[in-house]
Amino acid sequence: ENHISQLNLKSSHIKYANLDFNATDLNLSSISDSIYFSLSNNYFGFNSNELENLKINGNLISGNSDVKIRWSGSNEKLDSGNINLKGKFHELDKIDVDFIESYFVVNDSIWQFKEPSRIKIDTSSIFIPHFQLSNTNQVLKIQGGVSDSEKDTLRIDLTKIDLAYVT
Repeated sequence: ENHISQLNLKSSHIKYANLDFNATDLNLSSISDSIYFSLSNNYFGFNSNELENLKINGNLISGNSDVKIRWSGSNEKLDSGNINLKGKFHELDKIDVDFIESYFVVNDSIWQFKEPSRIKIDTSSIFIPHFQLSNTNQVLKIQGGVSDSEKDTLRIDLTKIDLAYVT
């Protein structure tokens, strides 16, 4: 086993500004050109939202990253989620992120990310070739980019979006 480093942190309670964590475990390890991480906690509170059993697991291997985010909710606003991200680092400051078979549940409604939903990020811009999130007949589509250039446009299309989800 070629462990270069390993870090394990545990805390019964962390509070910072409006963030509140209970029973948190953080594990990081690296082997050769790979980094593995996991974060889990029993409770995560932010603003008026609460998540239970939050788990984030991921790895970075030769410039490719896989991240899985799971949670269940303790109130009706954020019931549960299953977000799967695949990242491709082209350089340290340039990454493409794809949402793969991802969804979350809000107010008993399932919101799904349509594939390929992709975001491209670098130090000076964010480009979204295609991003779509939908719940039955409600759809959010985003396409375009933002940077320092005045020529950039970001198009956001909302179809039958219930504004109760936004507030």
